[in-house]
Amino acid sequence: MLLSCALLSSEWNIKSGSQHIHLIVIYRPPDTDNHPVMTSVFLTEFAEFLKSVILGTDPLLITGDFNIHVDAADNLDTVKLLELFQSTGFERHVNVPTHVGSHTLDLIVTRQSEHIISSAPHADYLFSEHTLVLCELQVDKVILDKSQVSYRKIC
Repeated sequence: MLLSCALLSSEWNIKSGSQHIHLIVIYRPPDTDNHPVMTSVFLTEFAEFLKSVILGTDPLLITGDFNIHVDAADNLDTVKLLELFQSTGFERHVNVPTHVGSHTLDLIVTRQSEHIISSAPHADYLFSEHTLVLCELQVDKVILDKSQVSYRKIC
């Protein structure tokens, strides 16, 4: 789903056993000379986007590269994003640097009322200027059916 140049997202409905998860992957391109979209535009669009998904019944997992230094408490954009999460009942789970510049740009976010993350997210491997962020989810384990197949060779 493409909302605009300020907010790119992809939505997935994942089923594991009897459990469903609504997964949303966000990418906010950084503000550059080639892409001059202010963070305030992203925050406005993201707030509208959250309003459209917040009332869903499935557990909601939002992840992605927000390109906002959420570890910089004195940054106005950071304050606005964290206030948006708090006012809409969301909780961010990544509290470690995820970028070569030692900032936290990549996030995992859930509703405060949902407890689908079973282990704290951790940065694992730096494969570009961003690290891979991993966590474990509490989801039903799919039980695979075993069946035996008999056959004979036919020439």
